[in-house]
Amino acid sequence: MQIPTEAVQLRIYIGESDRWEHKPLYEAIVMAARAAHLAGATVLRGPMGFGKASRLHTAKILRLSMDLPLVIEIVDSEEMINQFLPVLDKMIGGGLVTLEKVRVLHYRSAPGSEAAKGAPATPAPGPTDFEKILRETLLQFNSETGTLHRLDEPAQLLQLVAHAGLPPQLIEVVKFIPVGKGIAGETAAKNRPVTLCNLQTDTSGVALPGAKQTGVGGALCVPVRLGGNSGKVVGTFGIGTVREYEYSAAEINALQDLANSLAAALHS
Repeated sequence: MQIPTEAVQLRIYIGESDRWEHKPLYEAIVMAARAAHLAGATVLRGPMGFGKASRLHTAKILRLSMDLPLVIEIVDSEEMINQFLPVLDKMIGGGLVTLEKVRVLHYRSAPGSEAAKGAPATPAPGPTDFEKILRETLLQFNSETGTLHRLDEPAQLLQLVAHAGLPPQLIEVVKFIPVGKGIAGETAAKNRPVTLCNLQTDTSGVALPGAKQTGVGGALCVPVRLGGNSGKVVGTFGIGTVREYEYSAAEINALQDLANSLAAALHS
């Protein structure tokens, strides 16, 4: 990705305790910027500050405040930033947002990285890459468990390809999942993401019997689509966290994009 020399810097001033859809607002904004394919975002934490209400926020109070000022900086072309502003407007309840023109002098990957050599930042995965990709995804989404299933269309079964964080006794349970059964099966059957805020207390009947053994609270599963969002389903990609948690629209879109990028390798 290239940024024009004459670019725009978007600055968003918020508080650390601000929330959006049950998650930190700064995290939601960064994930939304990533889903919008902006060039990058940086979150800066301030030791002291005050805003429109003149309420002082400082790390000196009890040595650590849970509502310190944050600044999110995003630099990209004016066109890309303008496309992102309506998304941001829906998320910001209070704070300050500024725009200014900047001149980009340097924007490239570190020497020796794959991106610096001109190769894709995320190489096309081979069969042995799925476990690694799953672990990296869990880190990115601050989640602890994950599964990747391949769809056997004639048999109408989802076959486990990769997993992380599952109790050993549960691995056998999720090795083969009928389409239409459980969170992954429902995802494949309806070709849409399925999310639960707390699997432990869910009474919808979507989760498989015994799924509570995972200890998962919030759960998200998306279809793996060959040919993009309008393509056919070739598998499912699921993640979960031990916390009660509702994955945001930005996180769902980001996981969907990742899942679709694995479709060709999963289907081969």
